[in-house]
Amino acid sequence: MGRYAEDLGAFSVDTEGTIFMASPRTLEMTGYDLWDLLGQPFAGYIAEDSLNAAMENFSKTLAGEQTDVLLGIRRKDGSILRVRARSAPDKDGEQIVGAVGTLEEVEPGS
Repeated sequence: MGRYAEDLGAFSVDTEGTIFMASPRTLEMTGYDLWDLLGQPFAGYIAEDSLNAAMENFSKTLAGEQTDVLLGIRRKDGSILRVRARSAPDKDGEQIVGAVGTLEEVEPGS
């Protein structure tokens, strides 16, 4: 996976980590409806063994860095989806207003 843009999920969160955009591919990968995710903190969807790495990378992104990390995400059915999450600061001029990123499935069908 990951050779084509259509394989990637996309997301946007604000500086508090609240989800305000999730692409159709993200919804397909996770099994959630858009309304399950909007307005919710992204941390609530991260597998317990990945939460520290996710939060560390989120802090780095808010500090202006691009990040790339392997994470587990809880699907709606309770299973864990392993992804490569890449993120970058979302800016309004020079001000960082959140993060945008992609999700690439690293263990399809798991």
